[in-house]
Amino acid sequence: MFPLLFLMFTLVPILELYLLFQASSSWGFFNTFSVVVGTGILGAYLAKREGREILIRLQEKMSQGGLPANEVIQGALIFAGGLLLLTPGFITDILGFSFV
Repeated sequence: MFPLLFLMFTLVPILELYLLFQASSSWGFFNTFSVVVGTGILGAYLAKREGREILIRLQEKMSQGGLPANEVIQGALIFAGGLLLLTPGFITDILGFSFV
């Protein structure tokens, strides 16, 4: 478990910085900045919209007396995806969009 966490907290930020520097050198700073800010805004919007839909489905499922296991898992993935989309970088954006 420790090696996985170590890789996640060291290699991912290094790769993110490398990709951001490469994008900035080829696209320019302001274009790269716009993409990073744009994905953050889009991610916040999508997470908010999808989160509301999950809450509605969760309430419907509970009012019918069922266990909302799928809705809870989907809600957790949407929350994690929203956090990843707010984090600047291309790798976290790809993971975040796949979760949302």
